[in-house]
Amino acid sequence: MNPPGLIYRVFRNICSYAAPFGLIQRSSKFRPQGISAMIRVKNAIDWIEACIRSIDKLADEIVVVDNGSTDGSYELIKKLENEINKLRLFSFPDATLVDLSNYALNLTRYQWVIKWDADFIAHTNGDSDIRKLRKFILSLNPHYYYCIYLRPVHLFGDFEHVFKPRGFLWIDSLHTYSPKVKYILKEGIERLKVPKYFRIITYDDYCLFHINIKPISQMLLRHFLTDWQIPENINNFKNLEDYTFYRVTNDWKCKNLREAEKYYIQNIILKYITKFDETKYGKYPDLLKIIVEKSKYKIVYKNGKPVNRIDT
Repeated sequence: MNPPGLIYRVFRNICSYAAPFGLIQRSSKFRPQGISAMIRVKNAIDWIEACIRSIDKLADEIVVVDNGSTDGSYELIKKLENEINKLRLFSFPDATLVDLSNYALNLTRYQWVIKWDADFIAHTNGDSDIRKLRKFILSLNPHYYYCIYLRPVHLFGDFEHVFKPRGFLWIDSLHTYSPKVKYILKEGIERLKVPKYFRIITYDDYCLFHINIKPISQMLLRHFLTDWQIPENINNFKNLEDYTFYRVTNDWKCKNLREAEKYYIQNIILKYITKFDETKYGKYPDLLKIIVEKSKYKIVYKNGKPVNRIDT
């Protein structure tokens, strides 16, 4: 999602003066200064520990809501909760993505809130250290309301590739708290809805990596998740697996999910990847390097072209 255009951002900046001039409640009146990170989790065993540890120095609290994990994610986070005092774990199984986000948002306690996905890993040192983002946030005038767009490097397929259309994808997941902020579903996509008096800011540093690298079975389901959560679809299909089967048999003409997984590799992953460029996006975060070295996902090339992805 791209940030709003210049004219709209100027309009919002003008509206933002309503808070310091006392026309509306100042942001600083709602909550104490600080940063809450909220993480929604479902079956993220590969990345969740590095994800949480990477924002330990960014956030004053880390709120994790598990959505019914069955791969050991919940148990691992429970162990981390005993080690990391600022970590609080909750359970909200089988909730829709929007309901899960709003539930997590209501559990946070500080003035700044960042929605940190379970497959995000931040830099913990160097030029793109996530602590620089913390310093930037806390330097802003606390009486205004803000929505800050971040741009994670979007790893896709395996660790040596990024999403071809854009190596990064802007995300509007960092904002000051207000009771009027909420997540909504619009055109099948989860969006953050903030009042017009929120200033729009972009933070241009590649301070985090988004790891869209999972078993093909999970990536296939994730491909149809937002469409399934449209009310009409979620009422007609009791679970995501049923909806995915309906879509792949009708749209892709696949006979079963195994055939659909092969289709997804050939027509989605291999079509939309390009090589990761360290000179453009910087080095992998330290916590990610450990995972990269042990990765079981690999794009296979033949005659200079990607032909498959294998999971070892």
